[in-house]
Amino acid sequence: MTYSEIAGKLLSLGEPRSPGEEWIDYSQIGLAHEHIPELIAMVRDDGLNFADSDADEVWGPLHAWRALAQMKDVEAVDALLAQLHLVEDNDDDWMASDFPLVFSKIGHQAIQALAVYIADPGKPLFARICAMECVGKIGEADPPARNRCVEVLTSNLRNHDNQNPSLNAFLILYLTDLHAVESINEIRQSYLSNKVDLTVLGDLEDAEIGLGLRSERLTPRRKGFFPLDFEMPTDTQEPDYDLPFVNHSRKPGRNEPCPCGSGKKYKKCCLK
Repeated sequence: MTYSEIAGKLLSLGEPRSPGEEWIDYSQIGLAHEHIPELIAMVRDDGLNFADSDADEVWGPLHAWRALAQMKDVEAVDALLAQLHLVEDNDDDWMASDFPLVFSKIGHQAIQALAVYIADPGKPLFARICAMECVGKIGEADPPARNRCVEVLTSNLRNHDNQNPSLNAFLILYLTDLHAVESINEIRQSYLSNKVDLTVLGDLEDAEIGLGLRSERLTPRRKGFFPLDFEMPTDTQEPDYDLPFVNHSRKPGRNEPCPCGSGKKYKKCCLK
């Protein structure tokens, strides 16, 4: 596709240094609301999304969605969600890292579209998980929207028996991030039904600790269970399974080594 001189500047910015770095102020390069249709087109542009990985223009869609987020453009929501499958289909870890912040900047007007996406079992697993994190981040950034975000996540957890245990685990994770103690019944039922991936947040007691409903474990951790951030001892002694588990990195990257220690990627191992 052909872009105007100002929008086309995004095609030469190249790769940001890291997913967590401070974003460019895109208004400083002349982008304004009249460029929104071009930015949406850039997000959708498969010629850019699948360009040579060493080319600067492959990063154009990323800069476009960040610019749209800075403009808080609600019109971009459908286009962004239409690309979310790339989290799964193209192993797009930048999208998985960026979209929760993008949607938190767009705000509460994106919640309904995200809720529809999350509830669709035909969408890819990690794309749905990313959409769930987007809802959670909106609730964290916008306190008046928090209750609506909790309800979206909780309503999906009520279907735990028919869902992937990893999806249930991430729903619980984002509910704990929102301190959603009002969702404890649904959380407990999910664990009691053995439909939660324990490598994401931990077991029920860990979830209750995360919600502030208990201060420490009452039962020993199950022998042989290694939650995501459990650090194996450097000596040969049996690890202390009674230590409280604190998950600092929050979620495993789908391309990261599996926390079970198999040496495989998470998506090829315990995720399944």
